Amino acid sequence: MTFVRHLSQGRYAEAAGMVDDSVKAQMNTNVLKGVWTNISEGKGEFRNVGTPTVTNLVMYKWVLVPCEWVNGRIRLRVVVNSQRKVVGLFVVPPALKSAGVRPPYLHTEVTIRDITVGKAPWSLPGTLTLPKSGKPKGGVVLVHGSGPNDRDETLGPNKPFRDLALGLAEKGIATLRYDKRTYAHKLVLASKLALKGGITVDEEVVDDALAGLNVLRAQPELANVPVYVLGHSVGAILAPEIAAKDGKVAGAVLLAGPARPMEDVMVDQLTYLDSPDVGQVRQQMEGIRKHTLKPDDKVMSAPAAYWYDLCGRDAEVAVKTAAGLNCRILVVQGGRDYQSTTDDFKLWQAALGKRPKATLKLFEDLNHLFAAGEGKATPDEYNDETHVDARVIDLIAAWCVEPGGVTTRTSTGSR
Repeated sequence: MTFVRHLSQGRYAEAAGMVDDSVKAQMNTNVLKGVWTNISEGKGEFRNVGTPTVTNLVMYKWVLVPCEWVNGRIRLRVVVNSQRKVVGLFVVPPALKSAGVRPPYLHTEVTIRDITVGKAPWSLPGTLTLPKSGKPKGGVVLVHGSGPNDRDETLGPNKPFRDLALGLAEKGIATLRYDKRTYAHKLVLASKLALKGGITVDEEVVDDALAGLNVLRAQPELANVPVYVLGHSVGAILAPEIAAKDGKVAGAVLLAGPARPMEDVMVDQLTYLDSPDVGQVRQQMEGIRKHTLKPDDKVMSAPAAYWYDLCGRDAEVAVKTAAGLNCRILVVQGGRDYQSTTDDFKLWQAALGKRPKATLKLFEDLNHLFAAGEGKATPDEYNDETHVDARVIDLIAAWCVEPGGVTTRTSTGSR
């Protein structure tokens, strides 16, 4: 990254020129020189700036940059705002010791096939993952969270949808995952949809999930096999709607699904992260809540029209839709998730806790990607390679093959 390269080469004035005006006093030329001197102390000659990894987080990009000296290595987190200006610089703890270790369910003993979801001009490349042998016991379509995600829902070195697909195939469950429309067609969408105020939630998520369910059912291996929809994060908010519109799914899996209004979710995330922009976002979200913004007004890089659409389907609407479904529902939440929190889980409990065919599970030690950890969760975790916890794989697989209805179960646990 250019900012860190400037620092490593002693070009502190150039680095300071990349800093946002709001933090100029805290990150001027002299301050940056002092910071780099302290970081480099005792490490000898500087060697290399490694390949950065980027985490998109509400209004910011958290860029993790590996740095190497003769006598040491560290990682720097550079926070960049939507104007591509630096607003923060932090030293990050070393990578997890388990980075790179493949959990037992990640191996090649599965059948993987390329597949296409939807029709031109919005056809999407996807992957069908099947058990190596024997007829699948169930099939699941994976629906992404917010943003232009690929089929693996890649975040830094993490690929939670790949983990789910391979892990579930090991348990006899087929999956279909696909590149999101905003990922596969981002250039076309940027030019064509800009003329009508942006993309709708149907265009971004719902239409392609419905197409994916039809594609999965059409596979010969899935004949007479129950098919489910699984949504993560924003995908979990929309999973009940997708299930209702499809009308044929055997069940819906909601992973880390907010049950609070998105206006509150966005503000709470920034408050948790001590963002200096929380006041601005709170004001924008109030504009969304009260419908006082113009459809083309930008709110966190998206037009207000998009937020009106999404917020019209969240919270009470999503919960009510879920409670009205005739199919089975599985709600899974991580206790260390600051994006979809235990408050959301309690709301799902209140709505579904007495509903036949509903299962709710809270894993106290899991984060938003359903990876295990300790202490306060931060976005820096997403820059280390982790995997969807095997307990989540086991739970989803077992739930998919349970015959008929099940007794309502609400439980919590860590290990």
